[in-house]
Amino acid sequence: MKQFFKKSFIGISLIMLSTSLNAQDFQVWQRKDSLRKIIAHREGEDKLNAYQKLTGIYFPESGGDSLKLDTLIILYDEMKLEARKQGNMKTECLAMANQLFAYNNNHMYDEIFKFSPEYLDFFRKNEMWKFYYNIYRLLLDVYQKQGDYEKVIREANKLYEEAKTRDHNIGVGMALYAISNAYGYMSRNEEEEKYMRQSIEALKKDGGSLHLVASGYFYLCQSLLSQERYDDVRKELVEFEKINYLYEKESQMKQQTSWNNLWRIAIKLYIQIGDYSKAEAYCKKLEENNPTLDYNGQITLAKARAEIYKFHKQYKEALDMIDLSIELMHGEPTETNNQRKEKAEILAKMGKAEETYRLFLEILDANDSIRNFEFNGKLDELRTQYEVDKLTIQKERNRNYMLMALGGCLLLLVVLSIYVLYSSRLKAKNRSLYQQIQERIQKEKTAEEAIIRIPETELSREMQLFRTLSERMQKDKLFTNPDISRKSLADLVGTNEMYLADAIREGSGETFSEYITHLRLNYALELLNNQPELTLDAIAIDSGHGSYSPFYRSFGKTFGMSPSEYRKLSSVKNIQK
Repeated sequence: MKQFFKKSFIGISLIMLSTSLNAQDFQVWQRKDSLRKIIAHREGEDKLNAYQKLTGIYFPESGGDSLKLDTLIILYDEMKLEARKQGNMKTECLAMANQLFAYNNNHMYDEIFKFSPEYLDFFRKNEMWKFYYNIYRLLLDVYQKQGDYEKVIREANKLYEEAKTRDHNIGVGMALYAISNAYGYMSRNEEEEKYMRQSIEALKKDGGSLHLVASGYFYLCQSLLSQERYDDVRKELVEFEKINYLYEKESQMKQQTSWNNLWRIAIKLYIQIGDYSKAEAYCKKLEENNPTLDYNGQITLAKARAEIYKFHKQYKEALDMIDLSIELMHGEPTETNNQRKEKAEILAKMGKAEETYRLFLEILDANDSIRNFEFNGKLDELRTQYEVDKLTIQKERNRNYMLMALGGCLLLLVVLSIYVLYSSRLKAKNRSLYQQIQERIQKEKTAEEAIIRIPETELSREMQLFRTLSERMQKDKLFTNPDISRKSLADLVGTNEMYLADAIREGSGETFSEYITHLRLNYALELLNNQPELTLDAIAIDSGHGSYSPFYRSFGKTFGMSPSEYRKLSSVKNIQK
């Protein structure tokens, strides 16, 4: 567990907040009930409007909540049938498209792959081009999230040719946008810039895609910053600002996300060129216009403020900002280590030699892990770049084919050599990770035993509840239920959801979902160690993950290796014993 004791302050303000939230929940429930009655007792346009409003309420609630997602999908199916019955093609298409976006919101990419071919064919046959291009773009975005940049570029080129034939600027712009982003993820900034500029021009001609144009300027400025072309960034920020005003005028509402993106670019620009007064001015804009900043905004502010404080030799404040940025990064290896280097530089300037030395050792240890990670990434990038560039090479004259074949053979030899070296390093890395996992398990057992030995009278109410909850979890394996929810667990231990969340946070330092995932992974480790006859699919189901795909992702993210790699090492260790 991350932490077993935290100070918490529960007072009148928390009670008032709880009352307010309950009132809001009741109002939402009333709204849902009213819309359901309209759906049940009315016909025609009123019924379809009620479906749209009801799904609009459930959509944001369904993120991470499987029960509400199931309800939302059922509503979309009913909405499609009713729209078809009324001959309302637009509403039927809207239900189809929003269903796929709901799956995307819950990272259910297999469902998107399952339904998108049928839906795209339906949109194309009925010439519902707005829906067609948006879902095609969603599909490209999913390929990109999975790191399949070769497929992104190949499919985006198909979309480009198709949209160009129909003279559809929105389709052309979206295809170029996807190609640019794929090159950006491969750090190929010149290609990223080239295609994003073309995308922006095409989307401007369309006239109805200002949200994408604004997003395009954000990525274009990011690319120019990577190339250290600061004068060009200034020019594009002027255009970016104009688009934001047009976007707000067209939508008739404040576009806070787009303004945040502009201010983040301005902060990075002025930090990089050393104009800290302007950087601070934009930091204040970002902060003052956002009561609650998102993850990216918080990191931008923390890193920028660290640089500003360092410039003014306010080292203590700079260190506080660096610590905050490291905390926000949640262990992302490369950026976290970069921040450690910044911290070491400041500590050295403060004359704190011992702390600097300790941090230097941490940086060296982290560098080994980062090199392994980057080595793997470079191998994948080599393969992807080869496949992507092959698409371009195929369009050149026949006289280039021989050179391309020769280059491919040489590249294969390089990749093979890298793969051999990578495999040996991967084995060494996995052995180290396996040892770390065993040490972690032992530490957690020791910590749990320490809590059990503490007299109940010395524990806070939250820790008493957490200890009761932990005992039930271990005894009944409640976490193996894939549909477990905070409400059902709160009812089981006789408390409310908010108090349960507070107890979990104080006892483990984790959110409810992090705590459940932690227990599931620990149980999966136990099954992998002690039950070699179980398949990985069976372990995924038995540990509460529901299926192998989420189990594989969660295991890899937490432990740095796949379940199968861990099982191999576990089998070897058991044989040695």
